[in-house]
Amino acid sequence: MDIREEQVSSECGTLRLRRQGQGAPLLFLHGSQGMNGWPDYLQRLAQHHEVIAPDLPGFGRSDTSQRVGTVSDTTRVLLDLIDTLGLAAPGSLHLAGHCIGGWAAMELAVRSTAIASLTLVNAAGVHVDGVHKGDFFIASPEEYPALMFADEAAGRAYFAAEAAGEFESIMFRNRLMATRLGWSPRLFDRALMRWLPRIKARTQVIWGADNRVLPPAYGSGLAAMLKATLTSIPKAGHFAQIEQAQICAEATLGFTGR
Repeated sequence: MDIREEQVSSECGTLRLRRQGQGAPLLFLHGSQGMNGWPDYLQRLAQHHEVIAPDLPGFGRSDTSQRVGTVSDTTRVLLDLIDTLGLAAPGSLHLAGHCIGGWAAMELAVRSTAIASLTLVNAAGVHVDGVHKGDFFIASPEEYPALMFADEAAGRAYFAAEAAGEFESIMFRNRLMATRLGWSPRLFDRALMRWLPRIKARTQVIWGADNRVLPPAYGSGLAAMLKATLTSIPKAGHFAQIEQAQICAEATLGFTGR
């Protein structure tokens, strides 16, 4: 299946998005490292859904705007994008997000009635007292793959491919934007935690059993806050959807109803 690329205007500049597949729409929001390639996880989802994956404002090939400095700002842009794409009808859109994208997905689900199901893959956005986070903001390039992946060698290969050639500068840009959104407090918003009970969409939490950034206690804690289904993925770190693409896709599709 071909990947279709388009540019969409927003109040904060142009957003680049990619689409693949047909069927009920599924909006995927990438994590703090952005998404230069098109991973196997999304290809598998696109066998049953029209997968729509924007570069969030300030990431990838989307414009940076001084009006976007928080995840809540990002969410406002995404709400407008949903309207522009004609996806705002109640219960019409499946939503999935990873890391900061999962945080933005929760913010969207608080505010929008369009969400039919919500899948959160190692999502940031909440805090669990007494559980130490791994800090990718200050990790050295040598430490980064082992922090993000259960399999360090797989992590090195993935990040080398994502940063190859012209994408090296984009990866640096992505990390700058992620820092802007999640530096302080680190990767969470207590205001969001107070609003989580407003989420009415069916929700699944997918978590890497070897997540060193947001340890498994974050997954179980988030699932409890949301009264959500929790799926633990063995041999997977913070990038569970990359390390265990088939298992994560099957869990997602089983939840969306394909």
